[in-house]
Order: sequence, then C-alpha cells, then structure tokens
Amino acid sequence: MKKEDDSLTIFGVAERDQGSYTCIASTELDQDLAKAYLTVLADQATPTNRLAALPKGRPDRPRDLELTDLAERSVRLTWIPGDDNNSPITDYVVQFEEDQFQPGVWHDHSKFPGSVNSAVLRLSPYVNYQFRVIAINEVGSSHPSLPSERYRTSGAPPESNPADVKGEGTRKNNMEITWTPMNATSAFGPNLRYIVKWRRRETRETWNNVTVWGSRYVVGQTPVYVPYEIRVQAENDFGKGPEPDTVIGYSGEDCEYPPPSPTYTNNQADIATQGWFIGLMCAIALLVLILLIVCFIKRSRGGKYPVREKKDVPLGPEDPKEEDGSFDYSDEDNKPLQGSQTSLDGTIKQQESDDSLVDYGEGGEGQFNEDGSFIGQYTVKKDKEETEGNESSEATSPVNAIYSLA
Repeated sequence: MKKEDDSLTIFGVAERDQGSYTCIASTELDQDLAKAYLTVLADQATPTNRLAALPKGRPDRPRDLELTDLAERSVRLTWIPGDDNNSPITDYVVQFEEDQFQPGVWHDHSKFPGSVNSAVLRLSPYVNYQFRVIAINEVGSSHPSLPSERYRTSGAPPESNPADVKGEGTRKNNMEITWTPMNATSAFGPNLRYIVKWRRRETRETWNNVTVWGSRYVVGQTPVYVPYEIRVQAENDFGKGPEPDTVIGYSGEDCEYPPPSPTYTNNQADIATQGWFIGLMCAIALLVLILLIVCFIKRSRGGKYPVREKKDVPLGPEDPKEEDGSFDYSDEDNKPLQGSQTSLDGTIKQQESDDSLVDYGEGGEGQFNEDGSFIGQYTVKKDKEETEGNESSEATSPVNAIYSLA
C-alpha cells in the first residue's frame, strides 16, 4: 500500500482489502470527507499473484502519531501506517519512554495486529509518557516512528511493595536488609521511599522502623544468629502502599567475615610485604654464596709462612724461597716423599714397601718421633748438609722450613 498526495495504491490486492475507504481533507478552519467501497474480484485468468513478482522489504515507519481520549489511567493512540513494501504488515509494537527514572530509555508497552492503526493504552499513575510505534512484516521491523507528544498521568499511593526482601548478616553483630527497588511505572507518585520495619521473632517486641530512600539498610548491635521479622513498605507523597508481607531474616553468625571494601588494599600490602621478604632472602643467599666462593678461592690458592729472619744465603734456581722471606707450601718441594703417605695429623708415614728402614738411615739406627713416625731420612739429610760445610740454617724444602720455625 502506498499513499500519495492525491491517490492510494494497493499492491497485491487480496480479499482482505475489500471494504469501505474514507478520505478526509482537513484544514485549520474546516474539514471534508469522501467515502468509497472497494470490491475485490478474483481473476481466474491470472494464476500468479502480482505481489510475488515485486521485491519485498521492511515496512516504512508509521507517522503522524496522535493522542486522544485522555483519561487518568488511559489514552487513545492513533497513527498512519507506512508503506509495507510488498510484504503485508503483521504487527505494530507500541513503546513508551518516561523522563523521571530512566529518561531516554524506551520500553515495550503493548502489541497490536497489523490491521489496526489505533489503540487504547492503559497507563500508570504519575508517569510522564511519550509513545512511538514500530511496524513489523515478514521481512523485518521498520524504524521507530517519531515520538508523540507527552502526557502525564495524575499521582496516587503505591499499589504494590518492593520485591526480593532479604535479611542477612554481614558481621556477627549486624543484619543487612535489602530489596529490589520499584520502577517508574510502580512508583505512582513523587518522592518514592521505603518504610523498613524489623523485630526479633521470639520476643514479639515492638517494631523498629526507619525510612530509607535507597535499597538497603543495616541493623547494628544484633545478637549472634537470631531470627528477625522484616517488612518493607513503599510510600510516596500521595500515601503508603498496601501492608507488606513479613519476611524472616537472620543476624550474622559468629565466624570470620571477609572485609567489605579494603580487601584490595590489604592484598596489595600483603604482596608488598611478601616481595620485601623474598628480596631480603635473596640478598642473604647471595651474600652467603659470595662468602663460600671467597673461602674456596683462599683454600685452593694455599697459604704462605714467613721465615723468622732472612739469611744472606744465595738462592738457587731450584730454591722455592721468595725474596720476601716466605715459602709457598703449594709448590712441588712440599709434596710428600716418594713411598710415603701423609697422615691426618700431618705426620709422614711410609707406604707399604719391601725396603728396610735401615736403608733410609744409611745403615744407621732409625729414629722415630714421639708418635712413632719415621724421621730418619730427614735427620740424615740435615747431618750431611752440616758436614759438607753449609753454614745456612735454612732448610732447602718447605718441610725443613717448618721444622726450623718450630
């Protein structure tokens, strides 16, 4: 269907299009109308429908919305359908928007068949309504129409109370009462608020009450895990809502509860403390490792033992004595004699051998230390050096140097 300034064209005409049509011409001063009756005749010679050959699309949006029959709880909305674009309109969806609680948000109000262009809408008290219409066919939905003018209904006391009322403890000595707040269509008046009542269930004491504008209230200084009777009633400037139902809630149990909001901050502090402790442990471990490395290096490099006084004896090319008067026991002269073994207490013991002890003492009588170790070789060697005229009192090996220091 397509409406021009001076004509009305119906595409794919069917029997349901048959009926009376009225054309109204109006101005600011006067109006006139004309009626015509449309009769649809079946064309047996044309089996195919002309509509099937035309491309289909979503309908154009409705236009020229008008509010009439204004009442306290209802209004009539009328609109002019847009072009169906070769696919009949099946439904119209009426939406509304209010500017107090959720301005700019559109909600579905009701749905009507595609054969109508006028409907009576049921309204709630104290809502500043604005309407728009969407047309639907088998292809899809049209764009929403331009909004209608606003219409505010008169106020009244609430006819319902908030839902999902609960009472739960968040600490061992409190009870938090919560509920789902009412929306704009159920407020029914300005300054919507809630009267919260509670009392202990066993004692049947007098009701405690407080007026709240939000959706929660915390009762403090309660006994541990005690049942309470709870009521939440809606109220606005026109009056109170109906008597609310009684809900059973409980105060907190005697157990640990997680902290409310500082949890994130405490976690950050714990992480920082753990990081500082880990860093300290790593530093101590590194320091111990460095000390172990230094001790190992000193032990592997060996020590030096100073001689009591320097002698004016010239040094031989094989003499391990350094110019500073010290000997390094780590050179080859400090190695045990062939065929001997160093014991744990520093004495030199002979390895198992078939040689006689007399051979080491050049046929002389062998000498032993107090612990029984053999020292004949070193005694003979020292005697030989003295008889050959060597006046030096220094030993030619680190072992003799040790003996001279002793």
